[in-house]
Amino acid sequence: MRTIKFRVWDTDEKRFITKSSLQVEGNDCCLVLHLDGDLVDIAYDRDERHNEYPVEQFTGLLDKNGKEIYEGDIVRCQSRMVYLDGKPTGDEDAINTYEIFYHPIRCIWFQRLLTSNKGKAVGRETDISYFHSEYYEIIGNIHETK
Repeated sequence: MRTIKFRVWDTDEKRFITKSSLQVEGNDCCLVLHLDGDLVDIAYDRDERHNEYPVEQFTGLLDKNGKEIYEGDIVRCQSRMVYLDGKPTGDEDAINTYEIFYHPIRCIWFQRLLTSNKGKAVGRETDISYFHSEYYEIIGNIHETK
């Protein structure tokens, strides 16, 4: 079973909150979150405060250095040999960077291509169900990497 954990970005402080829990209240807004994975309550109604504290979930995956990969992370992937339907795709030695995100309609973690040395279509989205952590390395996140 996958470990459920969260992290929260503080847009004012420009850093991840490291407290064990967070409570934010405002007009029509309440968020109570224990960062060890227990989301106690989250409710927003006509309030933009949720943009101040984006909540990101742990994917359950580790990169090649053993670091936990969260939604919003930017990862670099160097593939050795890539196959599709049992045939090489021509992407050998590709170096790509991706943003990791949760696809709410498909209910699965996806990666969005940001850069590629093989001329792939930037913005292409693929699920990470065949993720091979030995090829991925976290190089930043969407908040700090521009």
